[in-house]
Amino acid sequence: MKFRITGDEIVRTVIAVASGFLGIGVLVRFTDMLFARLVQGWNPKEPPLY
Repeated sequence: MKFRITGDEIVRTVIAVASGFLGIGVLVRFTDMLFARLVQGWNPKEPPLY
């Protein structure tokens, strides 16, 4: 059984990776907003420590 990568699988992998990065970016943005509301003096412009 030979392992072959078709074009569809490559496209699916690229889309999955891109949506993963987008999801992480939205999550970071959302946690920054949450911290801004919960913690007074939280500055979202400063780089987070994680």
